[in-house]
Amino acid sequence: MLEILHISENGLKANQEWINSISHNVANMQTPGFKKASVGFSELISAGNIQHEPVQKSNFEGMGVSIANKATDFSKGDIKQTGKYLDVAVIGDGFIELETENGDLVYTKLGHLGVNADGRLVAHDGSLLSSDINIPTGNKGVRIAPNGLVSADMGDGNFLDVGSINIVRFNNPEYLQSIGNQIFQPTKQSGEAELESTSTSKTTLAQGFLEMSNVNLVDEMSDLLLAQRAYQLNARLIQTADQILETINNLRR
Repeated sequence: MLEILHISENGLKANQEWINSISHNVANMQTPGFKKASVGFSELISAGNIQHEPVQKSNFEGMGVSIANKATDFSKGDIKQTGKYLDVAVIGDGFIELETENGDLVYTKLGHLGVNADGRLVAHDGSLLSSDINIPTGNKGVRIAPNGLVSADMGDGNFLDVGSINIVRFNNPEYLQSIGNQIFQPTKQSGEAELESTSTSKTTLAQGFLEMSNVNLVDEMSDLLLAQRAYQLNARLIQTADQILETINNLRR
């Protein structure tokens, strides 16, 4: 009987994590570049009497479910035209490579770029691009080619090449770890970043556009109904177990 309480407790915790994930997705429906998160469940088992060899399946008892992993869905969101020359939509599987203040390399799909006080091209959160691109003063605008090559309009139709945005890809991008603000860092499951060549890259940059959130409200609401129903069933199981235990105690009296 006590196993029922443990099974229900595990189920409640797992489904609460699922509900939290859905809530976070819905809250960021209008956030440019946001990628929705999903959770994966795994079955918990408890070893029983395993003295006999070979181990039989009946020696293990189910103990409910838990969250096995949290993954990010990098499917494409809607592409919105902004008309700003430092906005670029990353179309394809690639990521823009950034460098943090302590020198770590991190990655983003949000191409809302800017120029800092030192003339360096930076990401939406102020992080420097790993390719160290300096925009000269007195420019009339910046041109970003689909392959990431950056050039500054110096007037009279003259464009000065100032560098190239590093575009990378991952074997398993869904396992990248979010560190907030649409920025990700690699994990063992995601693999290391692979720099794409400007001549052969399958990822392109669309200047003057931004990719919006890929959250679909209908899908999230459907998942929320399932998560809430599963949560209610686990809570009801605890209530039923409590009633049974109460009956047993009354019988002993």
